[in-house]
Amino acid sequence: MGRGRCLDALGELLANELALLRRAAVEGKRTNGPTEAKRFGLIFEFWGADMKSKEVFEVCHQRYKGLRNFLDGSAGAVKSADLDLPSSGYHWRPNRGKACEYIADFERIGRHGLRRPEWKGRLRLFETYFVNGLEYDRARSAVGVAAGTFDYWYQEVKKTLGAEFSRTGLFPPSKYFHP
Repeated sequence: MGRGRCLDALGELLANELALLRRAAVEGKRTNGPTEAKRFGLIFEFWGADMKSKEVFEVCHQRYKGLRNFLDGSAGAVKSADLDLPSSGYHWRPNRGKACEYIADFERIGRHGLRRPEWKGRLRLFETYFVNGLEYDRARSAVGVAAGTFDYWYQEVKKTLGAEFSRTGLFPPSKYFHP
């Protein structure tokens, strides 16, 4: 069974499960509780509904870094094809305009999410470590805090911005590029 058919079947299963739970709630019937809820939760987990904010941030940041590399590598350089080597297969690439929009939105939403006056250090961490890509020790010294503080802020930035990326539509990236 192909991936598309599998996802369609899973979507159908999800719709049926949801209909059963709603019907039981409307009719005032008790459900099998944990069993049905567990199946329903597992389906949602597969679709990414239970992703934590930190994981959302990591997915968006990976896409951000990949697009930055894609744009840096495609800035006018013409690559020739070596017909003796086997093809590496199809690689999806967005158009340059949409890739630039995603990069700009990632940075704009990140700065907006960390705009509180008392979070200036966290904003500096975001810009040095996540946007500019400095390695850990150099970013920590640029921010000017101890390792423990940097690690705590690192987790806070990921959690805060992951929720912000979900809220503003930057996540999931597939929806961003194919509305």
